[in-house]
Amino acid sequence: MTTSIQTAPALVRLDLLPPRICAVVRKIATDGEEMQRLKTLGVCLGRRVELVKVGDPLILKVFG
Repeated sequence: MTTSIQTAPALVRLDLLPPRICAVVRKIATDGEEMQRLKTLGVCLGRRVELVKVGDPLILKVFG
């Protein structure tokens, strides 16, 4: 008999993901004006994003 335990993936900052990797936003560590800007851009909890380019500017593809 085999037993498996599923664990939640570790939280990783978006700027530390390798390019072309998709992730789901689980935590946003900002508030106020910056939070509103992220929401306007479609970045919110539970949203799937893909890191297109690291650096300045960091470029994300937002799904949904």
